[in-house]
Amino acid sequence: MTDIVKEVNTVQEFANNLGYLTQKFLKPYNISLPQMFNSIKDFKNDPALTARLVAFCQILYEQYKFLPNTPTLSKPSNKDKHSFGNKFISVYTKQVSKEGAIPVFSTFLEEIVLKETLKQEPQGIGMNTIYDYAKTILEYNRLGPIAFITPELGKWSTIGGLGVMVDELSVGLVELGEEVICISPYYERNRKGESGYLSRGPEHISHIFNMEITLGDGRYAVGVHYGKVKGVHLYFLHSPFIFPHPYADGDARFTIQQVSLMAKASLEVFCILKKIPSLIVTNDWFTGLVPAYPKNGHFGEVFKVNY
Repeated sequence: MTDIVKEVNTVQEFANNLGYLTQKFLKPYNISLPQMFNSIKDFKNDPALTARLVAFCQILYEQYKFLPNTPTLSKPSNKDKHSFGNKFISVYTKQVSKEGAIPVFSTFLEEIVLKETLKQEPQGIGMNTIYDYAKTILEYNRLGPIAFITPELGKWSTIGGLGVMVDELSVGLVELGEEVICISPYYERNRKGESGYLSRGPEHISHIFNMEITLGDGRYAVGVHYGKVKGVHLYFLHSPFIFPHPYADGDARFTIQQVSLMAKASLEVFCILKKIPSLIVTNDWFTGLVPAYPKNGHFGEVFKVNY
């Protein structure tokens, strides 16, 4: 594979070689493209080589309509008019070096996957099949589901920069193709003193179920509200006494109740949904016990094993 990326000079050569390699060697031995790329150290250690691979993907995206769908498997051909320019190498080498190979590569693969041609059935080793290969690699590189647990979020409960950061970061990750979940309190009153603010917005955030969380000798009812906004799965936890308003003052016992309920209720949501994130990002002291419970074995075995 490294020789293909290093030595071919046209889009058609790259597409034909990739298809030929997959059909003749990888599929017969049940080796996936992601496995192959993951096992080649040159792609991990050589930004210029990875940038060249990225540049080929970019050209495929820009010139896909000029590349024919070959009806049958053919050996790699040198005939093609779409040359691989050095300007792509220099530009994307800098970009890969600065941002890392995987994010940049995944961005171009995402653009390829989003093309309308993906809706068509692959024929032979044509461009549709190459798009399928790109889609496979892209999905293999995705982290999701990624979960953010935060005391403030977007327009609903932002007090400072944290709410803005989580809101924008979660949307950005969705745009990169990740599955993102955000969990935050549904305060009895927002910073303006308003109650019922979730149901008044155009986002169609609504109550989906209730659950009970044990804290010490007591049990607390928590309502869970859900909405999907800009591709982000939003879950809001409603407990009027524990979450009266953002960063509510109280004695030590009340503060412990807040952080404990936030942690246990968030983890319980994942269990009820049967969706265990590959990554949980906690924000601020308010969510400090989220990693502590599973790490110390105080919330079953699922999170303890995975985290």
